[in-house]
Amino acid sequence: MAEELGVLRVSLGMDDSQFTSSVKQINARLTALKSEFRATSSGVEGFESSLEGMKTKSENLNKVLNLQREKAQRLKEAYDQAAAQYGETSVQAQRLATQYNNMINTINRTQNEVNRLNQEIALQENKWHQLSTSLNNSSQSLNAFGDKAKDVGSKMSVGLTAPIVAAGIAVGMIATQFEDAQVKIQNSLGATSEEAENLADVAQNVWADGFGESLETVSDALIKVKQNIKGISSDAELEKITRDAILLASTFESDVNEVTRAGQNLMHNFGISSEDAFNLMATGAQKGLNFSQEMFDNLSEYSGLFAKMGFSADEYFQLLVNGSKAGVYNLLIRAL
Repeated sequence: MAEELGVLRVSLGMDDSQFTSSVKQINARLTALKSEFRATSSGVEGFESSLEGMKTKSENLNKVLNLQREKAQRLKEAYDQAAAQYGETSVQAQRLATQYNNMINTINRTQNEVNRLNQEIALQENKWHQLSTSLNNSSQSLNAFGDKAKDVGSKMSVGLTAPIVAAGIAVGMIATQFEDAQVKIQNSLGATSEEAENLADVAQNVWADGFGESLETVSDALIKVKQNIKGISSDAELEKITRDAILLASTFESDVNEVTRAGQNLMHNFGISSEDAFNLMATGAQKGLNFSQEMFDNLSEYSGLFAKMGFSADEYFQLLVNGSKAGVYNLLIRAL
């Protein structure tokens, strides 16, 4: 059964193991850097606003900035490869271009925060010449990277160059969107300020990878995932489920809330992992189960019944596939 249905890896990117491994390593190092600063500042009241805390955070963010630039370079190389292999207007190339542009926005946001910290540090030390030097160095660094980004953008299509040029202008807007996302997550989930910041970071990572129309839509999706999917064990799993839910919902013209409710019911009723649940739903939708736009609702409502009848998740989906092939509108009636 599993071989018949196959497994859909919910991704529209290139099947390049070296690129994927490289980006995963960078993401892991970024996560480690973020946790490193949290560990340093935890338990010390007022640490982040202290001079020592700001210096520590500035050093940490500069390391983050270098990794983000490295990730942008990997994305650029992958885009060039996809454009050459599939064409600049292909899904693969456009997807990577979106990821690259979002990464530029993230880099600008990080650079902006470094600039702010450097100003605060210089002011607290009451060394105005240090302030001038810090601002000058930061400006040179940002301008140098901006020149490099423009050079990259000139090699892309006109439609892809515009977001890169606009990235520098949108720094303030991106920062505001992040703050708005954090507040919305905190209010919706009843999270602490620290928890909300961490979840907003997860949403930012998902958006930077090219999923969702905006940081706001990704944050909304993440909230639905947290509300509907139980037992998520790590930020990495939360990122993956959020990406999969957004992609499933957008590809099959459904709602993230419906997708995540269906996924949770499959996981709970059949005792399967989130990865297995989303792969089954994606493969099922590809095989026509969502022809009436009711697949996710049916899965939420009736999966428990079939589980009690002794069917496995694979067997349940095969029944539904058989029913859809017969052209039956109500999948449940046909399966029974």
